[in-house]
Amino acid sequence: MVAIYDMDSSPETWNDLFLKVYRDRFDTLFDFNNLSDVGTNPECKRIYARLDFNKNPDLQDKFAHFKVAGDCDFNFNDKKVKIFEKILGETNNYLLKKCHEHHHSLCNFSFMPITGGLNNSKGTLKHEKELCPLDRFDSFICELDKYYNGQDTAILNTVNKAAVCWWLSNFKDVYEYCHDVYFISDKTFVDKLLAHGQKPLNNRENLISYMHLALEYWEIKHAE
Repeated sequence: MVAIYDMDSSPETWNDLFLKVYRDRFDTLFDFNNLSDVGTNPECKRIYARLDFNKNPDLQDKFAHFKVAGDCDFNFNDKKVKIFEKILGETNNYLLKKCHEHHHSLCNFSFMPITGGLNNSKGTLKHEKELCPLDRFDSFICELDKYYNGQDTAILNTVNKAAVCWWLSNFKDVYEYCHDVYFISDKTFVDKLLAHGQKPLNNRENLISYMHLALEYWEIKHAE
């Protein structure tokens, strides 16, 4: 039987993207020469990298099973598209169609730890005026900023806070995190994400600006 992989952590994504763009930045932390999919969902496997304990022996006792894989930054999958169509009040919206086409594009994939459930925290974020979680990239950046500013944040709603805190400790603030993980060098764009992440996606205007934000982000990633 041919193995089926989640697109954001597939062998192709690792070969065509992660090994090319993250090796130089995170080679001191992770072992990029011994990738694995052991222990992941057999119906949708995920390739991951583990910590390199030869370079970081002090981490082995605390984080022996720490793994990092991929994640879709902006979520425009089929389920989200149906929700967004209801907000827009129309189907076949040009912007939404374009965003949907980018959902599984390389410029929408980035590193995300499996250990600590940071991706699950991102996926369950919900503004109080939204009907359901929308897995918003801008809201996630807002939560990261709260963490670095010592504020309460939903990204620590996990069974393994120590792993999340260790991962985040490798970056001094949200700007460095966005630079190293998402390749956003422009602090102005990070500020734009922070401002927009506080708005609910419960009306046409906010959703359209959110889609423009996604398109701008993909242009930045593509240029990098």
